Amino acid sequence: MRVAISGTYSTGKTTIALALSYVTGIPFSFARTMREILPKSMPNKRLEECGGHELIELGIRRLENRIVNESPLGTNFISDGCSLNEWVYGAARIKAGLNPSEKSYLIYLKKLLQRKKWKIFSESVAAFGEIAKQHAKSNYDMVIHLPIEFPLVLDGHRPASEGFRRLSDKMLVKSYYELGLDYKIINGTTGERIEKILDVLQINPVMDIHKAIEKARKYKTSRFDNIQLENPVLMRASLTVESNHFNLF
Repeated sequence: MRVAISGTYSTGKTTIALALSYVTGIPFSFARTMREILPKSMPNKRLEECGGHELIELGIRRLENRIVNESPLGTNFISDGCSLNEWVYGAARIKAGLNPSEKSYLIYLKKLLQRKKWKIFSESVAAFGEIAKQHAKSNYDMVIHLPIEFPLVLDGHRPASEGFRRLSDKMLVKSYYELGLDYKIINGTTGERIEKILDVLQINPVMDIHKAIEKARKYKTSRFDNIQLENPVLMRASLTVESNHFNLF
């Protein structure tokens, strides 16, 4: 079964996807984060400094990475996020601004003074969205959506705001419905979520749930949380070394 663990920023996607992979034995897949892609695509530039065309390029690169790493796994994987994430994080900026963490009056002023650029950006995001939506519809048997239940973590590499996060969440759920995807909204603690997902998927665990969560948290910390935006040399090296899909056993 091809399962996508979806949701917006700080909803626990990575921990849930990793733990679910451990507890089911299904291979885990993910797309590289913007903080890993950015130094190679736009050296010495921060995400909040990127223009519309650069954000679309980053989204395309991330979608490409996701597709490349899901493909070898065939019809059996658990994906951290889904192709709709790549599109939504661009589409939500049409309303929230290229840098959603800016003051609202600055966002409004930039839109007013650069109306032509915003029109081109909106049209480009819509075209990219068609590709992302088609991939989601064709390549996921089930989408598990994690709603906003935890505080937004501002980790220094992604310009975001609570309003942007909630807008992204609504857009994701609306997209599942419009595309006719089989999706379930799963809430609760990490353990409760895993139990509910196992019930939805009708899969018996091959590992104790609490042990799987502990392993997932340790792996997430060592592999994902230690990536530093301000160390582009190390990040560029990591891009050439490590594959993005795993059988965690």
